Amino acid sequence: MKKLKLSKSAKTHFQKVSFAKQNALSIALVIISLITFIWGIVHSCLQTHLSGLSGFSYFRNIFNFTRQSVFLILIVALLAFTKYKTNKFYSLLSFIALINILIVGLVFKDFISDSNQAFISNNPIIAIMATYLQYILLPLFYGFYFWKKALLLLTWKKAWLVLIHPSLYFLTFLSQTPPFIIPNYQSSSLLPYFKIFLAFVFLTLALIGIKKIKIKFIYKMLMLFLVLFVASVIPRETSDWSHGRELILHPQQMGASFFPEPQETAQQMANLVFEKDQKLNDGEKILELGAGSGNVTKYLIKKFGVKNVIALEYDNHLCQVLRDKYKGLQVIEGDACNFIKLLQDKNVGIDKIKGIVSTLPLSVFTPEKLKELNDNLSKTIVDNEIKFLEYRLLPF
Repeated sequence: MKKLKLSKSAKTHFQKVSFAKQNALSIALVIISLITFIWGIVHSCLQTHLSGLSGFSYFRNIFNFTRQSVFLILIVALLAFTKYKTNKFYSLLSFIALINILIVGLVFKDFISDSNQAFISNNPIIAIMATYLQYILLPLFYGFYFWKKALLLLTWKKAWLVLIHPSLYFLTFLSQTPPFIIPNYQSSSLLPYFKIFLAFVFLTLALIGIKKIKIKFIYKMLMLFLVLFVASVIPRETSDWSHGRELILHPQQMGASFFPEPQETAQQMANLVFEKDQKLNDGEKILELGAGSGNVTKYLIKKFGVKNVIALEYDNHLCQVLRDKYKGLQVIEGDACNFIKLLQDKNVGIDKIKGIVSTLPLSVFTPEKLKELNDNLSKTIVDNEIKFLEYRLLPF
């Protein structure tokens, strides 16, 4: 029986198809990481240009830790096509990339000032895509890639190597503006840095431990989800836990987010209330609806002063958190849908409201309550000729 001979072009085609099948995951990782890297740079360039940064600060804002972590994954994906994929250094690099991108997705999106949050007034498509690619899609896909490829984890003795990259990044940009961690996030300047590094150490050691322990796969998965959750909450403020506690106790009034809005989102919302050249006149106020544990409140106070901000919150416990956290802040407890009456009861003229910020959980409102809120907002916005900002975590 004669052997079937393939033509040179047919052999080439067969080899290409075979190569694509064998390396489908690596090819997909290259494509996703490359798109994420380029998209993120474009977005950061636009944001950095608008912020007026120049020189080293401009460079730092574009090639921030998030971007460096994405670039590291791109390198890992490209090296998968070379002879170096069996090298010990490749295993080290791939594990460091895993820890970095998980920390980026779980922690850094809330704490690192790298101008990547999405706002409706600022390149919405580019911003939203950059956020989802960097903080959701790539961490999930690379985690799956790492597991599917059965890449090796570090040993206990070499776990410290994971801290080299964040340590160098921190030391390099310590004296730069904007800083490594969003300023004024917590009362102690050293505490947030310690918590960030604690999250790195915990996640690294926990993943190594889960790999080594001999239990059923389902139990390993449960442990993994628990580890990821703990890593994400280590850097949180105690007031953030107050928000989470009230969500558990009163889910019908708190919405879907366990923690309040990210710090950079909160800061940007405060910045968007007024144009740069606008100022409050004597007696004029900024109203915050659904102040929660005070993430947005903090930046409103910083920009307008504690005497010029009114925080309206439905939950009694969170109202007390706000009063304890921001001395001198006027906190009104009640239903935000009827904020005009609440203000009048406190002898606050509705004509004095010159800006409204809302983080209300609209998804839990009844149609009747939404109509009441809309009627009050429409009247105030039109009569006072003011700007209204609403933030909520998609798709909730």
